Amino acid sequence: SGIARPSGFTKLVNESLGLHIAEHKVFKDHYEFSEGDLDRLGTQLTDDLPILVTEKDAVKLLKISHKLIERMWSVDTRLNLAGEEERLDEALLRITR
Repeated sequence: SGIARPSGFTKLVNESLGLHIAEHKVFKDHYEFSEGDLDRLGTQLTDDLPILVTEKDAVKLLKISHKLIERMWSVDTRLNLAGEEERLDEALLRITR
């Protein structure tokens, strides 16, 4: 993942989706992936498991023509606050005072 807090992505996949991450490759936030990055990743993979990426990274990766793209699945990392609007309003009021 190429996000600011990679541990959050791991937690989301493990706890919310109930999946086990076999290995997590971390890139800096806003990383611009290249074909060479995917070549290196391909040589490091020892199995045919799916490759999970954030939606933000998927948009960037889809611009690259590479055989690994067909193994990639994007994970929605958006925060869902449905039904929590009142608690959110209260929290925002506390920090803006």
